[in-house]
Amino acid sequence: MKDRIGVAVLTVVAVVLVGLVAVRAWQLFNPPVRERTVEVRPGEMTAQDAFYRRPTKETVIRGYVFAGGGFPARLCTGLQRGTPAKCVGPYLVLENLDPSRVPVHEAKGVVWSTEPIAFLGTVTVDRLTVREIVS
Repeated sequence: MKDRIGVAVLTVVAVVLVGLVAVRAWQLFNPPVRERTVEVRPGEMTAQDAFYRRPTKETVIRGYVFAGGGFPARLCTGLQRGTPAKCVGPYLVLENLDPSRVPVHEAKGVVWSTEPIAFLGTVTVDRLTVREIVS
């Protein structure tokens, strides 16, 4: 009887230890998402605000620029850090943008801005037609 209790206790301890090791391994290989969102200045909107509110006049909209990976250039609400970084939506497709005027990083065929950039333009559904880069 004592042998069975001892085996049962050892089995429980082994299962708990294996579980703890599995959880720690998952944490090591799946780090928490490091996400940055846009902070707007007075008179500006985020890409998310513009997407949902659809302003009817020219507006300054601030967000992270992303392009590549089979997607058109877009202005994103946030940035998920990584290599390459990822666009956090909702986002606006950027039209009439001179990409050479936007400071970006590139990795694995994707380009992105590490800091938010403000554009003056007109929103039509899910698109921002850029008239000028504000910052």
